[in-house]
Amino acid sequence: MRKLQISSDYYSVTSQAQMLEAMENINSTFALLLGGIASISLIVGGIGVMNVMLVSVSERTREIGIRKALRSKKRRYIISIPCRGISIKWTWRNPWSNNPD
Repeated sequence: MRKLQISSDYYSVTSQAQMLEAMENINSTFALLLGGIASISLIVGGIGVMNVMLVSVSERTREIGIRKALRSKKRRYIISIPCRGISIKWTWRNPWSNNPD
């Protein structure tokens, strides 16, 4: 039968100051990780919004050109864009939403 040899390497003693320092390191690393994820999310969201606006402007450019060719007043097509957005907001309902509004 072998004898169990226990050395001082099997035990470790840490003070509360060491534990506090370790927790602060973990918290700062976690904050940096979340900040990185948040910044990537903002960049991706910004690209998405930019793409939607680009498509919207591309569609409206043709319509505005046709209106200009028909000698429509500038005020008419400037007012029509927000009016169209408001009417879409009032008439379109998200089928996956549980909100009545």
